[in-house]
Amino acid sequence: MIEAAVMDGSRRMKDIVETFQLGKTCASCVEAAQEVMQQSIRNLDLAYDLMSSEPIQLPAQANTMQMSA
Repeated sequence: MIEAAVMDGSRRMKDIVETFQLGKTCASCVEAAQEVMQQSIRNLDLAYDLMSSEPIQLPAQANTMQMSA
């Protein structure tokens, strides 16, 4: 759910805490949620970087497949 919230634009821990009602009894879930949020942001940033970069050209031999009978 945190990953989906990040994909929908959440970038502040405060938003995650409020949305999912975290930290009512202790802070351990908040710490875990922060790690998930940070990793989700890194993954999303990486995906955007990959989408905006030039396509990777494979060597010619990698495109040819040999079939054996």
